Amino acid sequence: MSFGNLGIIAQMGLPRTSPGAIITIAASDASAKSKRGADVICTGIDDDLVIQSAIDSLNTGGIIHLTEGIFNVSGVMRIGDKITLRGSGIGATTIKVSGNKNITQSVFPINNINAASIHGFTFDGNNIIRIGSSNEVNFSWGGSGNQSNPQFFKIFDLHIKNCSEGVRFSDGGGNKGSLFIYNILFESLKGTSIITETLNAPNICSFVFISSCTMKNSRENGGGITAWGDYPYKNFVWIDKVFMDGKIFVEPKPRVTITNCDCLKIEMQSNECLVTGNITKEGIVDSSGKEGNQIYNNYIRP
Repeated sequence: MSFGNLGIIAQMGLPRTSPGAIITIAASDASAKSKRGADVICTGIDDDLVIQSAIDSLNTGGIIHLTEGIFNVSGVMRIGDKITLRGSGIGATTIKVSGNKNITQSVFPINNINAASIHGFTFDGNNIIRIGSSNEVNFSWGGSGNQSNPQFFKIFDLHIKNCSEGVRFSDGGGNKGSLFIYNILFESLKGTSIITETLNAPNICSFVFISSCTMKNSRENGGGITAWGDYPYKNFVWIDKVFMDGKIFVEPKPRVTITNCDCLKIEMQSNECLVTGNITKEGIVDSSGKEGNQIYNNYIRP
């Protein structure tokens, strides 16, 4: 499909598309060749409006492809059912928070959807971003009360950096679903750095899997991973092959598996944890005060 490289802005709207359509969006600083092959060209100001309009046109699913270059955003981008937002690679495409605007919702809220994914670009929080009441950059794959339709969402092959209050991966509350996070470089995050949040209802299960990720330059800012959940035994988090200079901290309620990680320290307040095959600098602390955790074959870094 083609819209003739007219630099269409979001307010004009894009036509509805057929299933499996691909819309290519060029950055304002993309090459002339990329712009010639694009369906839409951004201006470099509020590019999130253009991206959102393209997403909305994919009412039956499809792919939003971002060319090389910088996309300046100042608002949220709501990914829909069966939609993929993909860049041209971590070293090529950057989505950057711009201006002095405060984003008051999740950057990528994924409400009541299934089979969506985000991959292949750098996300630069520009150290000015403020998200919601907790101020993190928020990737939320749920919507309140979605108990009948399990959701499946993947975030991978990203470089996430310069987020002034860290990053939160949240199920949004009361949802079935699975979130897979893998092959991500987190760099220069502040605050808690990464929070996995499962805010489920008592009878609903959700699952977060984070694997093959690296965190750099975050320890001095209190950086690390915190696994948090509302209800015991219904919130599952698996942290595997994560390499970082911060610590992994487990709140009292979620059920967490931690395997093959290399970090500063692991501390658990939950007594529903399996911790094995990890290397730490300061050891593993079970502060749950209860029996139940399985901790074996872990090592202290020399």
